[in-house]
Amino acid sequence: MDKPLTVAVAVVIKHGEILMIQRDTGDYDGYWALPGGKVEQGEHVSECAMREIKEEADIDTEFTDYLGLVSEVFGGKQFMLHIVELETDEKIVSGSREGQVNWVDIDSLGELDVVPSDLEVIEQLVGGDGGYFECLMKESDDGDHILENFEKRGDINKID
Repeated sequence: MDKPLTVAVAVVIKHGEILMIQRDTGDYDGYWALPGGKVEQGEHVSECAMREIKEEADIDTEFTDYLGLVSEVFGGKQFMLHIVELETDEKIVSGSREGQVNWVDIDSLGELDVVPSDLEVIEQLVGGDGGYFECLMKESDDGDHILENFEKRGDINKID
């Protein structure tokens, strides 16, 4: 297994809707996912998340909070997913070369093909206590993505 890939994943919620991207490329082709991408050399996680939202949705955002870290293993790769919360005043989004971007009603996420680990991130980290999570994803023989494990292993703010 190669070294883990450091990724910033953005959670942007506005008026009960969450910003999602339907991926056109990569391991999650066709799935709806939280937007984000690889952290570049010399770039902070917060900067990466804001840059990725600008590239994928063409909106400006501001960093508001660090929600947690997910260590995800999938397809022989390991990803260190830094989950950050961003905010925006903008509502109109545009697609990118990576897929269709849209605001989705949080209550209707179960009706979409959402990356299973992203659904867990939304359910457990948004409005939750945050923390460190370990995640194991598998791909079935017919190409479905299956969440094998998503477990909280620690808290962020342990120091008293």
